Amino acid sequence: MNIINKLTDPAELISFRDHVGKVMLQKMSLPLKPSKLNELTASLLGAKDWNTAQGMLAKKEATWDVNCCKRCGSLMDVMGFCVDETCIFNDWSQEIDSEEIYYNNECPEELQSEWYKTKKRIRVEATIAIDDDCFEKFDAAPYFMDALINGKLEKVVLDLIEIGWRGDYQADEVAMFFELSESGVGYDNVIAVFAYLRIKQKGFEVEISSSSLKDWLLQNHPSVLHSMNIDF
Repeated sequence: MNIINKLTDPAELISFRDHVGKVMLQKMSLPLKPSKLNELTASLLGAKDWNTAQGMLAKKEATWDVNCCKRCGSLMDVMGFCVDETCIFNDWSQEIDSEEIYYNNECPEELQSEWYKTKKRIRVEATIAIDDDCFEKFDAAPYFMDALINGKLEKVVLDLIEIGWRGDYQADEVAMFFELSESGVGYDNVIAVFAYLRIKQKGFEVEISSSSLKDWLLQNHPSVLHSMNIDF
């Protein structure tokens, strides 16, 4: 499934293009001419060219559904969190009332209840380091969720332990997952990094935080963590 199918109207296409341009300039020091940026954006979205991308969205009407944040209307990532980093639901489940969060920030003890803890986003911290000392951080949780669903989580964890959680293809696959699947929604930064790597023909290395993965499993899938019987 192409990422463009997750967009709802031409305005989101323009917003995505502008964000890609910003990432390429600020993170990679690579300014792109408008025509080049248009075509790069179309390629990242899985469209033949910019005109095709525009045509695919021209007749779509923005909808407010389960794939949109109930507060700001932005797209949801595969973990069910809003992709807009400025939105409160980037860190909290849609099951929470936003007013509740604001109120309970005045009384932080409320947020320590077991129910609230299960609704707070826990990120699996990961980093892509590029040959010229640039780096980009991202949340690898969707990769490990996919491995869990497909019965591969224990093997994935064992493989990462064997390589020290970095520096080999088992770690690289974690980042590549977001470029190659529909889980790329909300991962513009990772997609832009791979676009930069192709343009500059540079190498990269991925590192996963084992402690944050353990925290993610402990909160979301404690029985899986205990059944694996792996110390990491």
